[in-house]
Amino acid sequence: MAWNYWNKSDSDSFSEYSDLEFSGSEYEDEEQLQQNIYKLQQEKLKLFQSQNPEIGHYDVIFDFDGKLLYANKYVLVTSSETLNAWLSDRWTKDENPVKIETYTFDIFYQFCSFLYCGNCKVTKENTFQLVDAAEFFGIELLKNHCEKFIKQKRQKLVYEENFYEIVKIAEKYSLLEFTKYLDYWHYKNFESLCDEMNFLGLSKSRIIALCKNQKEGRKYVDYEDLFFETIYEWVENYVQSEKGESNDKNFDYEDAMRNEFNEILPFFQFSRFIFDTLMEFAIKYGFLFAVSSDLYKILAECDRCNDQEQKLFKTVSF
Repeated sequence: MAWNYWNKSDSDSFSEYSDLEFSGSEYEDEEQLQQNIYKLQQEKLKLFQSQNPEIGHYDVIFDFDGKLLYANKYVLVTSSETLNAWLSDRWTKDENPVKIETYTFDIFYQFCSFLYCGNCKVTKENTFQLVDAAEFFGIELLKNHCEKFIKQKRQKLVYEENFYEIVKIAEKYSLLEFTKYLDYWHYKNFESLCDEMNFLGLSKSRIIALCKNQKEGRKYVDYEDLFFETIYEWVENYVQSEKGESNDKNFDYEDAMRNEFNEILPFFQFSRFIFDTLMEFAIKYGFLFAVSSDLYKILAECDRCNDQEQKLFKTVSF
């Protein structure tokens, strides 16, 4: 009986906790879990920020021209396969500091900070260097983090930095949303930017985007002839540099120009041209059109549109 009584009492005494046994994930609160993870990350980050070898348990050292940066290899290699492959041999050979020449101490410090806690200090001055580090070491989260900053500061970046250099960077690192913004900015500020020599260094995809924005943009444009001349100069430079005119004795300049313009001509609305100006272009650039009938249709359409505009002008004026 005593045994039975104890057994019953034991069962009763634990009955109030039975719903908690092995409950695990059912009891867990997602927000609380996130807070716990954040607090643990912050503790690790504080040890990294201290840069105190006596308390940081560091097992890798980076050398920036004599300035040392201490870190924990577990944090680094579990975040990046590239870092794992890049540094594994050096860790197994000796404990000498790993020399870093590609990045500055400050950039690599912010990069490592992100690996520790998912955040770092992004500024106008370092954002593209951090994007480079994110690309090189395969940290997509860091690239996304920088892209959010770029989106917030994009107008300031365009105003204060060299526009064409930023375009190259945006293309290099596939910053698609920023590139789209730069394309629109280029279209809106074309007149002030087209005189710069750097315009000739734009990629073909950026020129196509510019022409597309031009066609879909303003209904009436008073510099269509300037736009055509500028694009023609770009194509001419592109053909000479990319197609190797000077290195090929059999190079057909007009054929190469015509082939490149095949993608661009459809974006031009020749009805916007003054008829006399278009006639001058027809004489100078007639070889760009595959057959003469195409040019004839353009001239006829332009003449008709100009005639309608003149009639409309007279009707409104008088």
